[in-house]
Amino acid sequence: MGQPVMMITCDKAAVREIERLLDSRDIAFQSSERRNLDGVAVTSWLVLAGVALKVAPDLIRALTEFLRRNQVQKIEYRGLVIDRPRPEDVDAIIRGISTTEIANPDSGTGNEREPPS
Repeated sequence: MGQPVMMITCDKAAVREIERLLDSRDIAFQSSERRNLDGVAVTSWLVLAGVALKVAPDLIRALTEFLRRNQVQKIEYRGLVIDRPRPEDVDAIIRGISTTEIANPDSGTGNEREPPS
């Protein structure tokens, strides 16, 4: 089983900085533009990253500066969805992740092992 995916919806100004943040933590990611229905105008960027549960709180704290600048429109992780997150939401997001971990201790910890071949 792979790691849970964190989805970060952000503006163009933040996407490269968020990519550098993920890269500095050796977290694999993909970024793509989100366009209007007409397919022409880019409305935001979507960054997808496989984030182990034990790393998620640290990563959320690192995103605080982007939240302060209102550059992140949404964070989704393991069923937790926060629209228009603010810096003061960081503790609530981390509590939500921790609650999910307590409810599902074997799910998405990054400790799953494949059986030996």
